[in-house]
Amino acid sequence: MAKEIKPEDILQTAQSFMECKILHSAAELNLFTVLSQRPMSAREVADIISGDVRALSVLLDAIAAMGLLIKDVQTYECPPIFAQLLSDKSPQTLLPMVLHMASLWKRWSRLTDIVKGIDGASGEFDLAHNPEEQRAFIGAMHSIGASLAEKIAAAAGPGSARALLDVGGGSGTYTIA
Repeated sequence: MAKEIKPEDILQTAQSFMECKILHSAAELNLFTVLSQRPMSAREVADIISGDVRALSVLLDAIAAMGLLIKDVQTYECPPIFAQLLSDKSPQTLLPMVLHMASLWKRWSRLTDIVKGIDGASGEFDLAHNPEEQRAFIGAMHSIGASLAEKIAAAAGPGSARALLDVGGGSGTYTIA
């Protein structure tokens, strides 16, 4: 039997993009890396990223409301767990995956036009012509593979093999393992 759907459920789904886009913008602006160094005011962060203080304050407040930053009067700070997961300085970062998702967002945002066949809406996902998207994609694949690479390498049991052919190995995650 189908689950009972309430109007609130539909509205929740319709607005769920907001938190997602807040996270994407924070990642694109590299705010978690900036704020993992020390607590800063919106003015200090705006100076670092060359941003608009008022707009940045609204974004930082939204990120804090989501629980991803700590706000103390006029300063913002990135908690250690989010610095580990979302700073470009951390080996455990998921930042490339979030950036890749932000890149995909742009294509998904054109879904209606693509379905309607509106000219110019079909643009390919072309990593070869966009180095930032390429970097985000390779980093995303590394983020996904890093936790499994050692297990996969052990399961493959290379034994006494002295050579390896890695076709399309991206960042080399599995080759390194």
